[in-house]
Amino acid sequence: MKHCICILFLTLLAVPSFAVISEVQHATTTNRLLSFASTVTAGDWFVVAVIVDDTTDTPFVSPTTHDNCGNATYTSAVQVTDAGRGSNTWIFYGKVVTTSASCTLTMFDTTPGSGMAAIGVEFTNIVGTSPLDKAVGASGSGTALNSGPTSATSQANELVFGVLTDGADTFTKGPSFTTSYTTTSILAQYKVVTSIGTYDSDGTKAVSSAWESAVATFKDVSPGAAPTMPPAIY
Repeated sequence: MKHCICILFLTLLAVPSFAVISEVQHATTTNRLLSFASTVTAGDWFVVAVIVDDTTDTPFVSPTTHDNCGNATYTSAVQVTDAGRGSNTWIFYGKVVTTSASCTLTMFDTTPGSGMAAIGVEFTNIVGTSPLDKAVGASGSGTALNSGPTSATSQANELVFGVLTDGADTFTKGPSFTTSYTTTSILAQYKVVTSIGTYDSDGTKAVSSAWESAVATFKDVSPGAAPTMPPAIY
């Protein structure tokens, strides 16, 4: 009888865990109210980019009620101040507490006389607690805008949300961003990434002048694929 010694190489591959963050809806405004017209869902997150053309007014501070769908707190992920131009740019985020047929965010009791603009996006599948991972911002002058890079993200699957602002101009989003929205003085852009890395918010504008740029990354409920296991020998 012949005997056979068989060696079986079995590679155990981790099942990939793909990013699932996705947009539900967006809204834009040039006054103190930012209204989402469709149903907002408890557990989703609002990410809001804001520019105010002075350095003294801060959104989501003075209003007693920040919105009409149960959100108690909006937190600043990053703020950029251009003292020379006299403006501030922020990225805020807040969790939807109550499912509602619509939702209006109140950023100020009265619209700042110096002017403002905001763009907000409702996202689903951002992690439920402590969603902010990395953030950075910068100001400068010219036609090319860049926030500078974040430090390395803590997980693979994240939302990268960027903003470009200036006094009044036409923007072009950064080439790696998949989606962008714009209104007077501001462009918001985002992408969903699937690898750990450093990320920035870049783009261009038509006229050479002062600008501000910021970026914030938010963690997906699914952090990303585990490393591939080495071969097993039997």
